[in-house]
Amino acid sequence: MREPAAKMSTPMTKWAKKKLHRKSNKSCCYRVHPINLYEYHMVDGYLNRFVNLIEKTCTYRKFLLDQLPCRHALAACNFRRSSCYDYCSYYYHKETLATAYASSVYPVGPMHERDVSDDMQSLVVLPLKCH
Repeated sequence: MREPAAKMSTPMTKWAKKKLHRKSNKSCCYRVHPINLYEYHMVDGYLNRFVNLIEKTCTYRKFLLDQLPCRHALAACNFRRSSCYDYCSYYYHKETLATAYASSVYPVGPMHERDVSDDMQSLVVLPLKCH
């Protein structure tokens, strides 16, 4: 993962960029009404949405949950001609991904050559119960 992260040509991870692209296709038809420089009122069909770019919130709640601009926030970014990347969590940025894989990763070797304490060997790990 270290090499792909270093070779990325965009400031965002591929996953985040793809998700933003899908959302931006839906954001082009909203009516955007600025309240101030960072707050906007969106008309989404018959629904009203409010976006705050500084707080990274929208009444749609996806902006806060995903830490990526929702389609309403993307419409606000387009309206003010600013980069939506500025409003994405740093977890989705290329530098964060590259930093996560920057440390050395040493091979551990075959299981029979590892020095594992008796306490660790006696542990029983049960599978998750899915309901």
